[in-house]
Amino acid sequence: MQVFKSTIECYGLNRRMDNPMQLYFCSYEGKTKEIMTKHNGSESWDINYLENSFDKEFQKEEIVYLTSDSLNVLESIDENKVYIIGGLVDHNSCKGASLKVANDLGIAHARLPIDENINMQTRKILTINHVFEIISKVVSGMSWKEALISTLPKRKMFSAIDEGDLLEYENCSQEYKPKEEIECSEAEKNENVSVKNVIEQNVSVEN
Repeated sequence: MQVFKSTIECYGLNRRMDNPMQLYFCSYEGKTKEIMTKHNGSESWDINYLENSFDKEFQKEEIVYLTSDSLNVLESIDENKVYIIGGLVDHNSCKGASLKVANDLGIAHARLPIDENINMQTRKILTINHVFEIISKVVSGMSWKEALISTLPKRKMFSAIDEGDLLEYENCSQEYKPKEEIECSEAEKNENVSVKNVIEQNVSVEN
């Protein structure tokens, strides 16, 4: 069900863009496909559903796997790249899992420039739809700081890095628990969303 909800969010955001990106949903088979096909009309959406995993569909040199564990900072969006959004939450027993996937496949990886733009009071683990929304806003012309601030819940942030931007947030001391958090179960470890110029839970996007 989490897969479907995340896909709806990304699809809706993409449709509202002036210049929508091309979304790919990779590894579209098994239980993932079964869940999606239960919802009438989903297979007619403007999404490329691919049975193969993202590394079988795209050239290694054009792939960038997005993971919060990467030491590489994503400074800009390259329209010639395919950006993969991992479809699992990389924490607790799964910490480092998405980075390991990228390293094992020998593909490039990067993290969003969160530390460079805002101070977060919680873990820097974002939902699939938040990552997609941030990237879609940057592609549409926003700065990373603007995209992050306008997308993330206020309780997830403490302030903007640049004091000139002020932005002290309300309830910054309250613990924030995302409404949508993907369980790190065996069934979901193989789910991925990819995006050419932005999205792997098995969804991909390109301009």
